[in-house]
Amino acid sequence: MQSTRLVLVLVALVSLLALRCNHQKPQVTSPPPLRPPDLLAQPAISSSPELLKEVADTKAKAEQGDPAAQCSLGWVYHYGMGVPKDLSEAVKWWRKAADQNHAKSQLNLGVMYDNGQGVPKDNAAALHWYRKAAEQNQPVAQHLLGTMYLTGRAGTQDEAEAFKWFQQAAGQNHPRSQHALATMYAEGRATPRDDVRAAQWYRKAAEQNHAPAQLSLGVMYDAGRGLQKDDTEAARWFRKAAEQNLAVAQLNLGIMYDTGQGVAKDLIQAHAWLNLAGANGEESAYDRLATIEKEITPEERTAARKLAHDLLEQATKAPRGPGPATPGKSTP
Repeated sequence: MQSTRLVLVLVALVSLLALRCNHQKPQVTSPPPLRPPDLLAQPAISSSPELLKEVADTKAKAEQGDPAAQCSLGWVYHYGMGVPKDLSEAVKWWRKAADQNHAKSQLNLGVMYDNGQGVPKDNAAALHWYRKAAEQNQPVAQHLLGTMYLTGRAGTQDEAEAFKWFQQAAGQNHPRSQHALATMYAEGRATPRDDVRAAQWYRKAAEQNHAPAQLSLGVMYDAGRGLQKDDTEAARWFRKAAEQNLAVAQLNLGIMYDTGQGVAKDLIQAHAWLNLAGANGEESAYDRLATIEKEITPEERTAARKLAHDLLEQATKAPRGPGPATPGKSTP
């Protein structure tokens, strides 16, 4: 019974990929996943008749030159659905569609060059294909193109060009670009510093559950930059990011519980959040944690550790926002 359900899921995924590749209106999506989910790696169902028929139909359309089918077939080989996983074959089919100006295949091909998957890593080729897709208003490609210019991987660092592409993607409600654009406003990079606009763009991304933007918006409230200082709001946004397991947000929230800033003072909460922050790499949390250890009872310490365990468990189960921030500073 379980095997049958998995087969049906895979067939549905092939159909979904066809829809994803065929839908021409730009959508707010994360960059193509670079590793398949465990479900798609099940070898026992790779020869199911339903899946093989779906793949065969997709391949027949692809061989007839249908770019949407070629895009879908690239995903079939990328994931290894009904066929052996073959990244080179995925690249081949995406290239065929990309050569027909299929924007999502151009994006996918750029990602493969960017990461050296199925082809040698090649920044110039990644830049070429990202630009092709970006010029068709593909928001993920616009974001990745902006990132290449911001980080210098485009051959030269060009913050003005990065700003332009982030602005275009942000206008399509792409949260990573909204966060990147906000940070450029906050830091005065390629544009005059403008804290009000920075806060506005951080909010747009934060409301899409983008954890780095939630952290940054909390910092803006904490500092009173671009909006009225509000410790309660700062704590609220830090919590949203902390619940997605973002270490700096956990550190900030722990400090607020320790000092009673924006929240009622609560050393058990402070201990739990600082403990999580330290475990996630924010070593500065341990100094404050050591001080709190001296102020609480053994029973409170036990309660705090249990709370940290529960919070971590909730964070691993909670829906995540749309991926990490653009390389660079995550706070204004």
